[in-house]
Amino acid sequence: MALIIELFFIIFGTYYIVRKKSLDNKTKNIIFIFYFLILLIFNMIFLKEVSLYCRLNINVDNVDNKKNEIKLYSNRVDELLSIINDSDNDKIKNELDLIALENSKLQDDISDLKDKKKNLEKILNNLISKYEDLEQKTSFMIKDFPTYHQFPNYPNGCESVSLYLMLKYQGVDVTVEEIVNILKKGDAPYRKNGVLYGADPEIEFVGDPRLKTGYGVFEKPILDVANHYKSGMKNITGSSLSEVLKIVSNGKPVQVWASINLKNTYICAKWKSTSTDRYVEWKCGLHSLVIIGYTYNKIITSDPYTGKVEYYTKNQFEKMYEIYGKRAIYYE
Repeated sequence: MALIIELFFIIFGTYYIVRKKSLDNKTKNIIFIFYFLILLIFNMIFLKEVSLYCRLNINVDNVDNKKNEIKLYSNRVDELLSIINDSDNDKIKNELDLIALENSKLQDDISDLKDKKKNLEKILNNLISKYEDLEQKTSFMIKDFPTYHQFPNYPNGCESVSLYLMLKYQGVDVTVEEIVNILKKGDAPYRKNGVLYGADPEIEFVGDPRLKTGYGVFEKPILDVANHYKSGMKNITGSSLSEVLKIVSNGKPVQVWASINLKNTYICAKWKSTSTDRYVEWKCGLHSLVIIGYTYNKIITSDPYTGKVEYYTKNQFEKMYEIYGKRAIYYE
């Protein structure tokens, strides 16, 4: 409505000034400027008032909305208060009593569990003590048995190094190189006319123990070398691990055949023997080491592969010892 009135004044005022013939152009221009300044001032005042009015209306609306929300919440609170009557208070009290009773029972159960835990700890400590006593009674170790690391000179010479340790313990002055030199050696596996041929580990070393391409040898060729330096080496291949440990308990180390680090093995190669025409089935990871003691569940060895005294789990040791044919030799 204000805009229509203002538009009327603009049209009427302009028309009146233009039609006034008694005024010259300069005067008319001055009147126009003065007239429009008045209109501009009016617009500024009008817009400011309109803006203020709008803000006031918005704030009033917000206040009204908040009042309505407060009223709704107040009504809800009144409803909830009306629901909680005396009977409900009794129910709440009963529930709290039940919770307190359950809590008391839980505290009793916790106390009982703590007592049971203490009793179990006592039983466990007794079992550990008995186990330690049993292990001490059933353990044995040959003192001052030597060690020797087969690397880097004899990467596949564990059999020769183990024999070297056995001879050294017997006081024989010999070197690993001397043992390797007189050890009977045959061809490493090679292919001819589509057939794989190689030496027989029952008769000779397959390849060369000084080379990474070497394979290994069984107890009979090692026994021959042992008797070359000192007689009395006995072959007890086929003996159980328990029988071997009885010999060790008498202070006599036993050289045996198993696998490197007692890892499980498999047949990884097969070739025709150049010596016997039989087929050799080669189990990977062949290793020879010396048993020098035992505990209740461990086998103590002088292991050329690590060059240290090593403790191996008895069950796994027995498994691998049997897989490789229960091969064992010792000085009687």
